[in-house]
Amino acid sequence: MREKNNKELNSVYVVNEKYQIVYIDDAFKEKYPHFQDNALCYELLSHECQPCLDCPLKQLEENDTSIFHFLRYNKNDQVWNNYTILKLKWPNEGDCILVAVHPINDENRKVFLNINQNQHYDELLELDLNTKRYHYLYVNHDEIDLPEEGTIESLINNFSLKYVGL
Repeated sequence: MREKNNKELNSVYVVNEKYQIVYIDDAFKEKYPHFQDNALCYELLSHECQPCLDCPLKQLEENDTSIFHFLRYNKNDQVWNNYTILKLKWPNEGDCILVAVHPINDENRKVFLNINQNQHYDELLELDLNTKRYHYLYVNHDEIDLPEEGTIESLINNFSLKYVGL
């Protein structure tokens, strides 16, 4: 069994309404050994100078819920993560969110999209809409015979020719 590297660790942290990280678990400490109390999440985790566009705090507000699940690509670690976020009251901080991070592991090809249901995929690809390119993260070549990466247009054309007959 291979050992997990730092970017594959499950971790938990808590963020207050000022985007300060007010709690971290041991896995988070291992991944970010230079963490300082009350570090701003968007600076530490995303290397940004302002809150992320897809910030979990905003996700909870926009969806008017106390728990939310989503997938997000961590460009710094170059890994997809499954996030579960929970709105809660934290001692001496008030309203906060607890963030549980579960890296997506392609070995078992399962993505947990919610607590009660898991999804299984036969192929998983990443689309970069800025560069108009794709890259397979996982593909069963016995089932799908397409190049590992290329332009989105070529993916659509090749798929249409091979599997749809257009």
